[in-house]
Amino acid sequence: MTQNQRYIIKSQLLLTGLAQDTVAALNLPLVSGEVTVNETQGTQTAFIPQLSNINKFERISSLLDLAIQQSDFAQCDTPILWLLPQFNLQQEAQYKLLLDNLKNRFPKLYQRTIKFLPYGRASMPMALKYLADCDNKYESVCILAVDSLYFSDDGETVFHPPTSPDNAWVPSEGVGFVVLDRQDHGLEIRHSNYDSAISQEKLKSIENLFSQQSDFSQRLSYLYLPGNGNKNLVTPWVLAYQTLERVITLGSQIIQTGFSTAELGCVTGLYNFMHIYDNYQQDVHQGDTLQLEISDNIYSSVALYRWMSKE
Repeated sequence: MTQNQRYIIKSQLLLTGLAQDTVAALNLPLVSGEVTVNETQGTQTAFIPQLSNINKFERISSLLDLAIQQSDFAQCDTPILWLLPQFNLQQEAQYKLLLDNLKNRFPKLYQRTIKFLPYGRASMPMALKYLADCDNKYESVCILAVDSLYFSDDGETVFHPPTSPDNAWVPSEGVGFVVLDRQDHGLEIRHSNYDSAISQEKLKSIENLFSQQSDFSQRLSYLYLPGNGNKNLVTPWVLAYQTLERVITLGSQIIQTGFSTAELGCVTGLYNFMHIYDNYQQDVHQGDTLQLEISDNIYSSVALYRWMSKE
């Protein structure tokens, strides 16, 4: 069995519709109250106002331009794992169009990319699983995520939030990256995995992922579980929660950042990863942390973390 990988974050950036600097974005869950949103034509939104409104692809490009203006990651040569909005089989042409657009607009980033993961929220733990399967091939790697829900799935119609109380989540957008250096200390990835199932069978998929955790942890101190106001996102893990009975206690804390950040799409997984790392580094978190992410399509994914200090 390959030794658990440990990483430190060498550099990072996180911009969201609600906080356009890294420190403020990571502190959003610490702000009391519900998501603070903007009002646009009578609709609650959480978008960055100065970005391009031509179509979804231009919106994503504008997010990347904004990130490049505030960092130097575009000039380095670190290999990239690129987390992308989710696409289904019927959207293959849209996916190709997005990749072509990224290749033309950001050729240096495109050339450095070792894998694209177009799986929405579930992409981040899937990226960690990919790194584990590479068996320590990369000493340093960049994980980059960008998504915007300003537009609907057609990429051109402006998105409007659901009106049903059971699906009253707030759409947003964001871009972020971390450059991870492999070290003998830092954030240890004890386990990462993913499973696939159609929506009617997602419960079994999550139960399967949850059941694996007792092989890697005796007790979970924190659980980052999906939650943004969308009942369909929460119900599967709530029903599967009892599968964790061997590794949770009354002291285990559930954290749902989506109620503070609004819905960030594929950036959600990276956001939670950065939030977990920051809390460990600040000595806010102790013990083991489990992250579950669920895409709107077929994938669910998990990652299990522990902080290892320098000896």
